[in-house]
Amino acid sequence: MNMKTTLDTPTDILIFETSLRCKQDVLRVSPMIAANTRIKKWNVDCEDVSKVLRVEAHDMSPHEIIEIITKAGYHCAELQD
Repeated sequence: MNMKTTLDTPTDILIFETSLRCKQDVLRVSPMIAANTRIKKWNVDCEDVSKVLRVEAHDMSPHEIIEIITKAGYHCAELQD
């Protein structure tokens, strides 16, 4: 029997451009991000011109992250390599 645990599940690193400008903006989206148990780590670089959001998650699509951020009223678009 082959059972996967969270340790076996690969972690995806997803990177986005956002309109999260300051700590207050980050605090506003924090509860929505924290509510998703598939998101393991995340951070926002508010100093970067693109206000980069970096998310480490298990089995999540970029669209799901974009939906979380846009529902909070902010812009979010996946950054390509």
